[in-house]
Amino acid sequence: MVDQAVMKCPNCGKLIRFPETKAGQRAKCPECSGLITLVNEVQQASPVLLAADNSSASSSVPFQGAAGEGFGLAADEKEIWKGTPSHITNITTYALCVLFSWLIFPIFIGIWKWLQLRCFQYTVTDQRIVVTTGVVSRRVEEVELYRVKDTALQQSVFERFFGLATIHLKTSDQSHPDLWINSIAANRAKELREEIRIATERLRERKRVSEVDYS
Repeated sequence: MVDQAVMKCPNCGKLIRFPETKAGQRAKCPECSGLITLVNEVQQASPVLLAADNSSASSSVPFQGAAGEGFGLAADEKEIWKGTPSHITNITTYALCVLFSWLIFPIFIGIWKWLQLRCFQYTVTDQRIVVTTGVVSRRVEEVELYRVKDTALQQSVFERFFGLATIHLKTSDQSHPDLWINSIAANRAKELREEIRIATERLRERKRVSEVDYS
């Protein structure tokens, strides 16, 4: 049986229980959704804290996906979609690499482009959108879903020919005012755009937040 650790969220004070083996990992508080580092405070906890009723405590277990995404899902967070841009976006590069493969180095360029796209991943949950990139080193960026202000479905001539589409998200996040989910299957893009819209409205209602534009 895995020992349980106890801590209080530094943001909202919610009592959290989690497997002791998860200590040191990053996760979202299931109450306030704030990012926290799981720390075993059981040794410093008072008898009242240790005896706290399970009904008043929520467990938060960081999730580590099979591909090693490097971020944690909160206990109450649900994954909506996960995917990568289509390799068709690199079709011109791949074709040139094959055409000039006799020069040897284009082969390595093609392999590198393939790896970059293979390691590029979008994860959409009912709380945020996470973009993971990097072949050697990994970079994880995210935008809280309630910050999404507008969505648009775009198709270039190239994408229409191959049945792809791009979702353009306008957000109030200063680091990512524009976010694109590039070149995914057109039918899935239409569904995903609607799912993002619905999840955004639900999250805003739950958090009691609204977007206000100032002119």
